[in-house]
Amino acid sequence: MKKSLAVALGSILSFGCASLRPTFLRTDAIIPLERAEDHAGPAVFLARFDPIMDDRADRTAVGYKLPLNSPAPINTDRPVTEVFEKVVKGAMGRKGVRAGESPFILKGSVKVANLSSLEGISGRVDGKVVLDLELVNSKNWAIVWSRTFTGVAVGSDYQTVFAAAFQDLKSSMDKDDSILAMKPAFLAAGGRLPTASVETADAAAPAESTQVSSDVDDAARPGPRKPDDYALIIGIDKYQALPAAQYGERDAAAFKKHAQKTLGVPEENTIFLTGSRATKTGIERYIEEWLPRNVGEDSRVYFYYSGHGSPDPQKGTAYIIPWDGDASYLQTSAYPVPRLYERLAGLKAREVVVLLDSCFSGAGGRSVIAKGARPLVPVAEAVVPEKLAVLTAASSDQIAGGLDEQGHGMFTYFLLKGLQGAAGKDGHLSLAELHSYIKENVLRSARRQNREQTPGLFSSRRELSLY
Repeated sequence: MKKSLAVALGSILSFGCASLRPTFLRTDAIIPLERAEDHAGPAVFLARFDPIMDDRADRTAVGYKLPLNSPAPINTDRPVTEVFEKVVKGAMGRKGVRAGESPFILKGSVKVANLSSLEGISGRVDGKVVLDLELVNSKNWAIVWSRTFTGVAVGSDYQTVFAAAFQDLKSSMDKDDSILAMKPAFLAAGGRLPTASVETADAAAPAESTQVSSDVDDAARPGPRKPDDYALIIGIDKYQALPAAQYGERDAAAFKKHAQKTLGVPEENTIFLTGSRATKTGIERYIEEWLPRNVGEDSRVYFYYSGHGSPDPQKGTAYIIPWDGDASYLQTSAYPVPRLYERLAGLKAREVVVLLDSCFSGAGGRSVIAKGARPLVPVAEAVVPEKLAVLTAASSDQIAGGLDEQGHGMFTYFLLKGLQGAAGKDGHLSLAELHSYIKENVLRSARRQNREQTPGLFSSRRELSLY
């Protein structure tokens, strides 16, 4: 009789083993990164790719290891939705359905992602994944196409079986070309095809980022690997419906290199969100689900954000703006800074370092405000919890600007110069030393642009050692 390992959760509770350390399957071994040639050729039509939603009844794990009297959870090292997104991105790219501005939105939801065993048959593991996809016309919100795709596999190794199930899912999607019949509807709804080959939204680099090279684009100072540390890095320059935040994605890419090489954060512990991946849903799930699931008591967490901020004109609350954010509807489309601090402080981590290359005045630069509202909104200072150390690009009544000659935000450029070794002494760097270096150089550079910009440090742990 088949018994799903997922239902063994009741056994965990009854035998008091709920705290057993889970086994994590490597997502990069399940579906490798898509190759550029998988997306070669002209676009058939474009669609906006929404983040895949997790609609499983039990999201706590993809399975449980036997024996059933003391099962240990099995999960993926990153949200399982990321694996589905890679499959969808690859399958659609090979068909010529590319990410871009479009009246069509491709939505997906995970229905099943499960490993199970056959009771009484030693060593056998079954894997099954099920994904619902639908194409929605945003002009009238009608569903113009929908399909359910399934992948199954059998074997003896959890990692291998789960990977094989996704490969089967990938194969079933490759065989179904029914979505291509939607091209006439795309054109009828006002969709326009590009004149040249279109890359996926999160792979396409902004033009200004490719024209300038900087001495901070590569991490010059190697540091020891810190296997318990984590980083969530977000960079947005081209928004879905807002003015660009110049160099946001370039800033994030450079900080990622320094976080991994200099600060020692492992690649597998790094989440990197840019472009259309940095939606409100995407940001929420990593802050509120992935980090709490992975971070331990010995961890240090780095949260880096480069992009627009916005003030609530009524309450003065500061928000960071996701790719799909709307300055006129902050409460439903943006992420409040006080909530960010609260969630990060709730992690089991030893300490959390927050780096914000953004501003919240509404007066321009890396700040936006609702149409018709007045800039320089008085922003209520968010309380910084004891566990957090927060470095900000500017004070609440200033704008955060950039250095065009370096192709970076001013704050990020000097942050990275400091990490390279320009700040600190004798091969060591404290948070206070880094802030002092950033502040001195940003003040000087901003005044050369005939404006003021004063980076801030909010922490009771000013002497925290970065390396």
